[in-house]
Amino acid sequence: MTGNTVGHYRIVARIGAGGMGEVFLAEDTRLGRKAAIKFLPAELAGNQERRQRFLTEAKAASALNHPHVCTVYDVGETAEGIPFIAMEFVDGDSLDKLLSRNGTKPARCSSSNWRRNLPTPAWHRPSLISCCKAARQSGPSCSRPR
Repeated sequence: MTGNTVGHYRIVARIGAGGMGEVFLAEDTRLGRKAAIKFLPAELAGNQERRQRFLTEAKAASALNHPHVCTVYDVGETAEGIPFIAMEFVDGDSLDKLLSRNGTKPARCSSSNWRRNLPTPAWHRPSLISCCKAARQSGPSCSRPR
């Protein structure tokens, strides 16, 4: 994947992988900025339920504007039909490294504790939907200062 171009994103390096995809550092060739590109694994690309969950993840994240939620730039598909989400690149340690270094275990999010339980850049954790709902219900106070 490294060195390939997807849309107007040039793939630079692999950042990591998880149950819902692989994430790569990319260069947005139109705007000259770094981006993170998340691809649904090729073996799941034919599964309509997984494709829908992937798109739902992008829509949920794109509806939020908060410092602990990466900004979604774009969604699309590769020439091979692999869905992707292009999002803000946040430089730093992975969630696994943060948790192992701090000895913290992920907690379920609720409207009262979602901020302290969502370390940057952890928006892609399995509890995304519950965190997004809590953030959405919190209203305008969740706006990210730009």
